[in-house]
Amino acid sequence: MRKNVRCILSLICIAAVLSACENDANEDDKSVSSEYTLMFDRETFELERQLWLEQDIQDYSFYQKYWDTLGPRDSDVYVQSGIALFARERLWDSQSGYYSRTAYPDNTSNAFFADIGKSVIISISDIYAEIARWANEDDTHRIEVQYHKALHYPTAVVIGRRIPGRPPINALGHLELYSNTVYISNFVIDPEIPEPPPSGG
Repeated sequence: MRKNVRCILSLICIAAVLSACENDANEDDKSVSSEYTLMFDRETFELERQLWLEQDIQDYSFYQKYWDTLGPRDSDVYVQSGIALFARERLWDSQSGYYSRTAYPDNTSNAFFADIGKSVIISISDIYAEIARWANEDDTHRIEVQYHKALHYPTAVVIGRRIPGRPPINALGHLELYSNTVYISNFVIDPEIPEPPPSGG
């Protein structure tokens, strides 16, 4: 009889331990999941986007600066009738130093960070569309946007993404992320659009 009681008590203890371990594992899963909840003020974004569109500014230019693995990139983007025409880029070469070139939109330059080494040549409306697209990507963890108070275009965009092929949490318990940043300034309405070289050089 006593032996049966001891067996029952042992089984109860084992069940309690297993239950506690399962709860801990569930808490860990929740912790990882909550860490990856997208951080993005979507309400402010949609409001600023609508205010920008309502102004119906079609002809303008702006200066942008961003980084990729090749280093900093900056350019003046010219937009006419709401369509990005070209960008005048300032680039650095170790042999010749800084130089300028004209870059034109193509299927690899109409998106943020679509292809390393490609120019980003898109309108403000398309920048808003790109932010909305990144907000729906599974690997996007954080989006921060600052806006111009009067004209409502983004002045800074930071997109934090998970690093492909790596565990979501590293050995130190930190998120594995990398960020891309774009700064926009010197916004000019109805600018004098320079005549670009026909070759795009």
